[in-house]
Amino acid sequence: MKQSSIKTVFFTRFRDASYTVRSGQTLIIGGLVSRAAKSPVECSIDLVGDGARVLMCYAYIGYAMDAYSVRISITHRAKGTSAYIYGRGVLSGAASSDIRGSARIEKNAHQADTYFSHHALLLSDSAHSTAVPSLEIEADDVSARHAATTSPLDSNNLVYVRTRGLSASAATVVLVNGFLSHDINRLPSALARRFYRSFRLCKSLENT
Repeated sequence: MKQSSIKTVFFTRFRDASYTVRSGQTLIIGGLVSRAAKSPVECSIDLVGDGARVLMCYAYIGYAMDAYSVRISITHRAKGTSAYIYGRGVLSGAASSDIRGSARIEKNAHQADTYFSHHALLLSDSAHSTAVPSLEIEADDVSARHAATTSPLDSNNLVYVRTRGLSASAATVVLVNGFLSHDINRLPSALARRFYRSFRLCKSLENT
């Protein structure tokens, strides 16, 4: 009987990447990105063995004219595979993001479970975010879901945090930190600690 194995990856920049996850393997990916790539980035994950699993939690911050263009492609090729993708972004100035998540469940990938979510927080009227999930399903008895939201900073939450004696900029940072780190507790503790160690908001965000 093949032993299960877990591989973890942590990144601080979006880069082209390709992963193959085999039977009994789990791939866990965490990332915190504060510098946009100069060209579109694609991450592809191939679940080729029965029971192969992937969990991905990432967050990014965009300033000024930063433009994020990221595609995450998941292919379920075997039975009982699962993929859970959680993304969050905060955009200020005229920053923008175009995040596309696609999942393909092939005809033999029965009982596959796939989920893609992306939530964006806009700190200025000029910031813009697009999230496009897509599903291609050829098998029966599968679960395929997605969620996406784009919203400005909640003024009521900002007022509430400021009642604790914080300035508007400091209160914004508190809310941004909470928003970006919302899904990180899904990661194993060692990977979550790497996220928090690299979690440093630049001073330019405080002046948004």
